[in-house]
Amino acid sequence: VARIYDKTNEIAGNGHDWWHEVWGTAFDPDRTVLRVEFEFDTERRTLLDEFLVRLDVFADHLEVEISGAGKLNVALHEVGLRNRSVEIAGVEGPT
Repeated sequence: VARIYDKTNEIAGNGHDWWHEVWGTAFDPDRTVLRVEFEFDTERRTLLDEFLVRLDVFADHLEVEISGAGKLNVALHEVGLRNRSVEIAGVEGPT
């Protein structure tokens, strides 16, 4: 399961403004923070823990580095995410 949502909007709604302290100097009140979450079952999580070196999420693809295999580029639609343009809190881009 994958989720993409507006973390700044969530914070405004639930009052968890302590996130700003967690983010420290990286927090910019004029920018929206989009959070990307992936949920895996136990078997897949075990494989990720063992082989995943790095996972970077971009607007239209993932860059995955797996132990012994190097870096792979994966289009979002290949992992079940649709690449469509949406507007979230004034930030426009594919999800």
